Amino acid sequence: MPPTWIASDLININGDTADKVREWSSVIGIVTAIVGNVLISFALNIQRYAHLRLGREKDVQEHKSHGTEQEDIAEQRLKANLGQEDGPPKRHSFSSESSSQSTVKPREKIDISEDTRTYLSSPYWWAGIVLMTIGEGGNFLAYGFAPASIVSPLGVVALV
Repeated sequence: MPPTWIASDLININGDTADKVREWSSVIGIVTAIVGNVLISFALNIQRYAHLRLGREKDVQEHKSHGTEQEDIAEQRLKANLGQEDGPPKRHSFSSESSSQSTVKPREKIDISEDTRTYLSSPYWWAGIVLMTIGEGGNFLAYGFAPASIVSPLGVVALV
């Protein structure tokens, strides 16, 4: 095959197919951006679930070991009303000092035991991180295929 035939064939390909390549490139970029942003959305929700789950586990653990402040206050008031407290009867007044001393207690420090889990030990949180990384990688690739003026507005898909 003569070199002139290859050069003329390339000229014809460049003229007709360059527009088709640009169209497909934009379509690939748009689809990649949408898929990436959907993955980011799932990742954020999975991480949120992991934090909520760990928070619930912590609340259940605290409640089992310490009880709540309201339960402690209610128990003290019940004892006071039934006259089961030791010592002379207390004189009740409307001053804020005496009422706050009898009802408000400083929160006890919670011992962090070895049973306490952090979000770093949650497989759900790590699954969210992996999905987030894949989604952000998709966004990065999308900028290579389509113009930023098209890819950037597609980021709103992650908020849905």
